[in-house]
Amino acid sequence: MNKDELYACSIIAKQASEQRRYDFLSVKPDLEELSADEFLNLVEKADDQELEMLLKTIEETQHLKCSPFKIFGADPPAPEPRSPLSIIMWWEFRRPAYNLVLGLFGTLTLVALSVLNHAPAAYLFMGALTYGVMANVCYTMGWVLEILFRSALGARARTIGPRLFKTGTVFSILVTLAITIMLPQILFLAAPWPQ
Repeated sequence: MNKDELYACSIIAKQASEQRRYDFLSVKPDLEELSADEFLNLVEKADDQELEMLLKTIEETQHLKCSPFKIFGADPPAPEPRSPLSIIMWWEFRRPAYNLVLGLFGTLTLVALSVLNHAPAAYLFMGALTYGVMANVCYTMGWVLEILFRSALGARARTIGPRLFKTGTVFSILVTLAITIMLPQILFLAAPWPQ
């Protein structure tokens, strides 16, 4: 990310935070511009509902990040507690990006197997289809594991989703590339490809 893009991202984040003004008691203070005393005075005057709104505004402002890696889980964890549905949606939102990345590396693997090892197209197609289905089954295990970790560990498992996503994606890429080397050696050591 160059300096101009970084500056543009900071302007966008600043504008978005300015739009998220807090509105109660007919006042719209910009939380970032309040002094400590003004903020404490605002909190002291607020009732329970207003405090809840203030907390939500602060959390939303903290989650405004401008990052090219946001889709890969680099964004901050969502406010706690998260429901199983929000966890599933977090993972499913990232599934197309996961499949795109895996598809790109899978294409490299297919080309390498076809050119270097003269593998027949029918075997490559069936192998790629099977591998894609299994990779998505393993991807689904990511949100299943996150739900289990969160139910067992609570807030201590707050960052488990992004960590599982990043680790799983890197592992999938490495396995996809390793197939180019391992598949011909494991399955067809002594025999040529069947025709």
